[in-house]
Amino acid sequence: ASAAPAAAASVDGPDAQLNLPDLAGSPAAMASAGPALAQLGDAPKSVRFGAIIVRHRGAQATSPKARTREDALEKAQSLHKLAQEDFKEAVKQGDPGSVENAGKMFRGILEPTVEVALFRLKKGEVSDVVATPRGFIIFRRRK
Repeated sequence: ASAAPAAAASVDGPDAQLNLPDLAGSPAAMASAGPALAQLGDAPKSVRFGAIIVRHRGAQATSPKARTREDALEKAQSLHKLAQEDFKEAVKQGDPGSVENAGKMFRGILEPTVEVALFRLKKGEVSDVVATPRGFIIFRRRK
């Protein structure tokens, strides 16, 4: 199952399937995000990444029949363990939209907590499970 390609302003790449513009922070949220974004320090201006998505009931663009938040968190934690050793396999077990190569993301696009989680990663590193408006996401920085 393939999702619509993401907007070029946020993500590019051959496997880009994430629809991340919904994660973008509002100007007010970005203005109040100073302390969180200050954690980025000398983080790169852009990164290439992959992402595993686990959706749940109540998340944006998710069916009311989706799994509960608790079940989604349990699955995300299980996939996080797998992703540490085999990210490609964890992507296969993630929800539609999960991709090994989501392309390039630039700083200043995502909501602050998501941006910090992604941009603080070192090359090859896998993030913790990150709660987002669209469900739980596990990132892996490619470059």
